[in-house]
Amino acid sequence: MGNNFAQYQPYATPGYHGGVDMVLEADSWIYAPVDGLLEAGHYAYTDNPDGSRIKHWKPWPSSGDPSYFELAVVDNVGNRFELHHVDKASLPQDVMTGLNAANFFVKQGMKLGRVVDWTMPFHYDHVHINIHDKEGRWFNPEYFFTLLPDTIKPQCQFLAFDKEGGSQWLQTREIQIENLSHVVVIASDQKNNNKFSQVPTYFEIAFESGSTFFWDFQKNLTNSNGNFADMRNVYPVRVELPNGSVMRQPSGYYPNNVKFAVKLPLPENTGTGQFMIMAKDAAGNICEYRSFPAKNRPRVSYKKLGL
Repeated sequence: MGNNFAQYQPYATPGYHGGVDMVLEADSWIYAPVDGLLEAGHYAYTDNPDGSRIKHWKPWPSSGDPSYFELAVVDNVGNRFELHHVDKASLPQDVMTGLNAANFFVKQGMKLGRVVDWTMPFHYDHVHINIHDKEGRWFNPEYFFTLLPDTIKPQCQFLAFDKEGGSQWLQTREIQIENLSHVVVIASDQKNNNKFSQVPTYFEIAFESGSTFFWDFQKNLTNSNGNFADMRNVYPVRVELPNGSVMRQPSGYYPNNVKFAVKLPLPENTGTGQFMIMAKDAAGNICEYRSFPAKNRPRVSYKKLGL
């Protein structure tokens, strides 16, 4: 798997990836993921500042950029399974005949077409998979599909920023909560034997008082209030590190050990006790930071924090 659902896309207006890239060998066939009505067309996007997107669609049989041709299967309740980067010239005759006739229903597992050949360095042949419901809400395909084997926890560093703009690595486990402004998790995740880096799908800061804040990309793109996760609040464009150097979000298709910076604001009423920061990948592997509790106070458990 290449780029995942919440991956940062470094366009002129940055956006979420919005789906997953299933990495394929050259000329691989693509199959219908579900039963449903088949649609086809060329597409493009306009990115909004919050990370949401406006889709521009040229339906079959219109012409367009051959690398950005989509087949989509719409199931019986209106969920749309979009398959991007299909080679239009490779469509079998029965698929073209069905699209020309309209209202063409396909069965799960039907052969639909071959993957586009990108033939460019630092890229990979792949089908990009999106899932949207009939209201247009985005869903993470990893939530519904069989997960790739993954026993490796994300690699994380934890950075605390004070109200004056200074920063420190959370390594000594000694920090004054009342002086905190926000924290940044610098994270990279890789699945077993997968050479591509991804961003974890869940980030949380939780305090002994019970106050929490999280970004949850496991199923949708949401925050702890259940609202759409405004990308400008998730991915800082630049992060000044304690040594004075600056980290910026990565760009391109990400090989090994590429790191992403994710900002976690502090919830209200944090109190002054123990706190925990964690990141979790789609398989449930966790990296974490825990502060020491005050003297003679028990450590707070994940169960107490509702995790």
